[in-house]
Amino acid sequence: PISPPPKVYPPVSPPPKVYPPVSPPYHYSSPPPPVYSPPKKPYHYSSPPPPVYSPPPIPTLREAYVHHAFNEWMVKHGRNYSSS
Repeated sequence: PISPPPKVYPPVSPPPKVYPPVSPPYHYSSPPPPVYSPPKKPYHYSSPPPPVYSPPPIPTLREAYVHHAFNEWMVKHGRNYSSS
């Protein structure tokens, strides 16, 4: 009996492995471009907030004079008024 000729298979080369490009871990990658908001400084380095209690304004010369005249008038009229 004639043996059938052996089947010749073409050599099967395994398909080339396609690796997805490996992105480096995030902390090694280049930093993302800044979104252009200026960097916020930590609060205690920022300019001090306006004081909640603002000192009373220094009286102008005219106000001081009027006040003094008013005191004089009160004293003259027998009431010992003083602003202090």
